[in-house]
Amino acid sequence: MKNLSTILLLTVLITCSATTTVRSDASDHRYNENDVVPLYANKVGPFHNPSETYRYFDLPFCSPGDVKEKKEALGEVLNGDRLVSAPYKLEFRKEKDTEVACRRKLTKEEVAKFRKAVEKDYYFQMYYDDLPIWGFLGKVDKEGKTDPSEYKYFLYKHIQFEILYNKDRVIEIGAKMDPHSVVDLTEDKDVDADFMYTVKWRETNIPFENRMDKYSQSSSLPHHLEIHWFSIINSCVTVLLLTGFLATILMRVLKNDFMKYAQDEEAADDQEETGWKYIHGDVFRFPKYKSLFSAAHGSGTQLFTLTVFIFMLALVGVFYPYNRGALFTALVVIYALTSGIAGYTSTSFYCQLEGTNWVRNLLLTGCLFCGPLFLTFCFLNTVAIAYSATAALPFGTIVVIVLIWTLVTAPLLVLGGIAGKNSKAEFHAPCRTTKYPREIPTLPWYRTTVPQMAMAGFLPFSAIYIELYYIFASVWGHRIYTIYSILFIVFLILLIVTAFITVALTYFQLAAEDHEWWWRSFLCGGSTGLFIYGYCLYYYYARSDMSGFMQTSFFFGYMACICYGFFLMLGTVGFRAALFFVRHIYKSIKLWEDVVLLNSSSLLVYLYDTGITCINHILPYFLKGSIAMSKKTQGRKKIEIKKLENSSNKQVTFSKRRSGLFKKAGELSVLCGAHVAIIVFSGAGKAFCYGHPNVNAVLESYQHGLTSVVRADHDEAAGDLLVVECNKEYMEAEKEFQDLKRKATEIKQTANEKKNMMKAMNISEGFWWDEAVDMVMMDERDGEQYLKALEEVRGKVAARVHELKILNGIMTKTGPSIPEVDHRLNHHMPFMTADTYFGNGQDVQFGSAYHDLGV
Repeated sequence: MKNLSTILLLTVLITCSATTTVRSDASDHRYNENDVVPLYANKVGPFHNPSETYRYFDLPFCSPGDVKEKKEALGEVLNGDRLVSAPYKLEFRKEKDTEVACRRKLTKEEVAKFRKAVEKDYYFQMYYDDLPIWGFLGKVDKEGKTDPSEYKYFLYKHIQFEILYNKDRVIEIGAKMDPHSVVDLTEDKDVDADFMYTVKWRETNIPFENRMDKYSQSSSLPHHLEIHWFSIINSCVTVLLLTGFLATILMRVLKNDFMKYAQDEEAADDQEETGWKYIHGDVFRFPKYKSLFSAAHGSGTQLFTLTVFIFMLALVGVFYPYNRGALFTALVVIYALTSGIAGYTSTSFYCQLEGTNWVRNLLLTGCLFCGPLFLTFCFLNTVAIAYSATAALPFGTIVVIVLIWTLVTAPLLVLGGIAGKNSKAEFHAPCRTTKYPREIPTLPWYRTTVPQMAMAGFLPFSAIYIELYYIFASVWGHRIYTIYSILFIVFLILLIVTAFITVALTYFQLAAEDHEWWWRSFLCGGSTGLFIYGYCLYYYYARSDMSGFMQTSFFFGYMACICYGFFLMLGTVGFRAALFFVRHIYKSIKLWEDVVLLNSSSLLVYLYDTGITCINHILPYFLKGSIAMSKKTQGRKKIEIKKLENSSNKQVTFSKRRSGLFKKAGELSVLCGAHVAIIVFSGAGKAFCYGHPNVNAVLESYQHGLTSVVRADHDEAAGDLLVVECNKEYMEAEKEFQDLKRKATEIKQTANEKKNMMKAMNISEGFWWDEAVDMVMMDERDGEQYLKALEEVRGKVAARVHELKILNGIMTKTGPSIPEVDHRLNHHMPFMTADTYFGNGQDVQFGSAYHDLGV
C-alpha cells in the first residue's frame, strides 16, 4: 500500500508539472537582446464576476492579423483560459516609447460594446513569459454627477509596460494605463482610436527562482498573517474545549464503568443496566439502506484521500500563483486514480453489513458523487455556451474527460469493488445483536436528527469560518492564496472537531437508549457542509459584488457540488470516529446478556413445587421473569457481603448471582475440561442445577468413587434418556391440558344452558358474581387472594343481614323475607378453604350457585 501511494504521488507530480503550466515558446526562459518574448492575451470579463470571462478578441481590439491560438493543457481549459497572440511586440531589453500598435475607426456598435464593458469594470489578462499582466479597459467619470445618464465613459488606448530583468531572464512585469490617453465612448458615434504602448526595461538583482514571490507575499502580509493566526488560535481553543468536554465524559462516566466491571464483577451483577449499557444488544444492528450507506462511506473515503493528496502537492509547491490549471488537472487525475479506493471501501463495508447485491452497490458508489456533479456541469456548461463565455468547455475537452472516466475511473472502481468483495472482511462487533430490535423511547425534539445536525455542524464551522473568507476570495475573486501550511492546519482542526463533536453526540444518543446511531453519526459529521453552503449565501450577498444569472448559477451550482463533497468526506470522518468510540466502550466492559443460550443436554433445572423439568417449559417463565424484573440501582459502590433482609433484594440478588455462578462453572468446564455439578436451593425451596456433562453423571461418579465421569457411549445413552423423559412429560402435560380444555368447554355449555333457561322463565340473571371464573388459569397465590375477597364479601353481606333482622319490624318488606335471604345465603355460600378450592377434580366455578339469590 505504501508503494502504491508513492507511485500515485509521483504520477500526479509528473502530470501536473508537465501539463498544467501556462508555458511560453521558450521553455528555458533565457533570451538574448532583441529576442521575441512570447506575449499572450488571455481573456476579458467583469471584475466582480470571475466566472464570466470572454475571449480577448470578442471586444474590437486591434488584431495582429494572424491570430495564433496557443495549445492548452486540460487544467487551463477547465480554468477558462483561452490564450492567443497579443497585438503588442515586447522584445527582450528593447525599449519603446509611445509606439502605435494599430489605428482603427470604431463603429457605433463597437463603441457600444466597449462602453458596456467599461460600465461593468471589464479587465484584461495577458501572460508575458508566464508572468501575469492585469489591467482595466477604461474608466467611468462620475465626479459631480448623480444621474447615471450624465456619466462619461472613457476607453484607455495607451498601455505602459515596465519590465524587470536579471541578466538574460525576465523577472517581473507590470502594466499601467495612461489616464490622459483615452477615447470618449459616451455618445453612440464613430470614433477614431490609436492603440499605443510603451516599454521600459530595468535591471534587478532578484533571482529567477524567486520571481513569483511578489505574488505569494501579497497573502503573507503582516495584517493578513495576524488574521490567519487568530483564526488558528480560535480553532485551537474550540478543540481544547471539546477535548476537555469529552475527556470529562470519558474519565468521569465511562472510566468508572470500566473499573467497576473490571474489579468487581459480582457487584456489577447487581447493577441495573441503564443508558448505553442497556442497548448493547441493538447498538451494532446494521443500519437501514445498507447499500446507500456503504456507497456514501466509500465516496467519502475517496474524497478524503483526494483532499490529502491535494494538500501534499500544495505543500511541496506545485500550485504556485496564477497557475490554477495545475489545481484542476490534479483534481481530475487524482480523482480518477483514487476511484479504486471508493470501490474497495464501499464494497468491503457493504459485504461486512451482510449485503448481497454488491454490483448495485458498486454502481451506486460510482454515481453518488459523479452523478450530481455531471448534471450540474451539463446545466452550467449550457449556460456558458449561451453566454459565449470561456467557461464553456469545448467538445474535445468533454471527450477527454469522458475517456478518463471510462478508461481509468470506471475500471479502477470495478477492480476495487472486486478486491473488496474478495477480501471477506467481517464486521467485528464486541456485543451480540439480538434478533428483534428494542423499541426506542420517545425523545424530546432537541434530540432528533435535525437539531443534532445543527449542533454538530456549528462548532466545526466556527473553527474554519475566518479562513473561509480568504478561500472564497481566492476561488471566486482575484485575491491570491498561497499559505497552504496554515490551510492544512485548519483542515486538521476541522477533522478533529468533527470527530469529537460526533463522538459526543453519539454518546448522548446512546445514553438516551437510541441505538440507531449509524446514519445519525454520518449526518452529524457531514452537517458542516450544509453550514458552508449557508456561508455561500452570506458571502454572495454581503461580501461580494457578483451579479448576473451566469455568475450566480456558477457560484451556487459548483459550490453545491463542493459542499456535497465536504458532506460526504466529513460524514465519513464522523462515522469512523463514532464507530471507533462505540466499539471501544462496548469492548471495554463485560455485559451480561438478557438471554443465555442453554444446551438442554447439559442443564437440568428442577422446579420443586411443580415438578417441571423440561427446558422448553422453563424458558418462557424465565424470560417473563427476567423482563418483568425491575429494581432500584445500588449506585456505583461495592456491596457489603452480608445477609440481605429485604425479600425483594434477596430474590434479585439470588437470580443474578446464580447466573454468574453457572456462567463461571461453564467457563471452568470449557477451559479446563472439568466435570462440574452445582445444585442451588432458593429461599422458596426451588432447586436450580447445572452440570457438565450432566448432573446425574457427575453425582453417580461421586457416589461410586469413579475417576472418570462417564464414557462416550454412556453420554449418548444419558442424552437419549433425557430426551425420552422430556417427551414423556410433554405428552402428560399435553394430555392434562386437553382434559382441562374439555372441562372448560363443558362448564361453559352448562352455564349457557342455565342462562337460556332462566331467560325463558323470566328469572333475573343474577349479579356480577354469577359470572364463571376460570380457576384453572389461576395460580395458587391468585386463588388464595380470590378466596380471601369472597370471604370478605360474605362477611359484609352477613353483617348487613344481621342489621336487617334487627330492623325487620320497622321496615316494609317488598321481596322475600330476611330470614329467607339469610337462609339462602348460608345455604349457597359455605365457608371455603384452600382444600375445597384446590380439591381433587371437583367443580370450583364460584358464582354458579348464586343465580337465585334474588336480592
